[in-house]
Amino acid sequence: MQQSHEPAALAEMAAFAAIAEARSFTRAAARVGRDATILSRRLQSLEERLGVRLLHRTTRSVSLTEAGAEFLVRVRAPPPPAARPARAPSPHPADGPRRRPRPAPPARSGGTWAR
Repeated sequence: MQQSHEPAALAEMAAFAAIAEARSFTRAAARVGRDATILSRRLQSLEERLGVRLLHRTTRSVSLTEAGAEFLVRVRAPPPPAARPARAPSPHPADGPRRRPRPAPPARSGGTWAR
């Protein structure tokens, strides 16, 4: 049985986008609530899987490579309609049949029915 790597790939892309937008591992980590080391590992895994370097990094700066800039545009783009998850049906469909509300039962007072 083949396992899906989709959740890991999504986490890698989210880490890349956070780092690219913050231009800093530390600021990106603070924004997403993760350790900078985790983001660094995810970015490294993504770069290895894609076979391309996405960010230029030094001890003082982080900047996008040309490939990284192109990939960031693709990561930010909304998925095509076929890839979007189907919406769950609404419990109150706008076009569907609706049940009419039932009248409340008569109020009871002192052992007799009030009318």
